[in-house]
Amino acid sequence: MRTPSTLHRTECRDCIDGFEHCHGTYVLHDDGTWECTEPGCVGGGAVLHLWVVSCVEVGAQCLCRVDGYAATA
Repeated sequence: MRTPSTLHRTECRDCIDGFEHCHGTYVLHDDGTWECTEPGCVGGGAVLHLWVVSCVEVGAQCLCRVDGYAATA
């Protein structure tokens, strides 16, 4: 039976089970590069991240985009 102390864990299920994963958001850029919002990210590609977004979803807030379109060199 669940008790109040087990209902509010500070670690996610993957942390508890010891699986390698990242709590950050994996951002895939138009040029094929990527970055993670979590400092100290474990890497491992999109498969180790719960949240995966593209520059299109980030929009103009992504530094590699200008006015909502991919920046070109």
